[in-house]
Amino acid sequence: MYQGTLDHFSEKTRDRFFLRMCGGRIGLQHYPMPQRSVTDQQKELAALQSAVQQRGNTHRYFVGPSSQSRT
Repeated sequence: MYQGTLDHFSEKTRDRFFLRMCGGRIGLQHYPMPQRSVTDQQKELAALQSAVQQRGNTHRYFVGPSSQSRT
């Protein structure tokens, strides 16, 4: 997942991501776009990829409290 995103990451693909994340153009108008460069975001994504690969199973890092079983 990370590598595919990194391989094709550009300003155009970043803008499409935000468009989808906000539910379309109307939602995007109400979302403050990050002022960071594409290069800076690529570096962050690469660092996340490295951390995830080093830790192995990431399920516990990406599961929110609402999805944990309550006993």
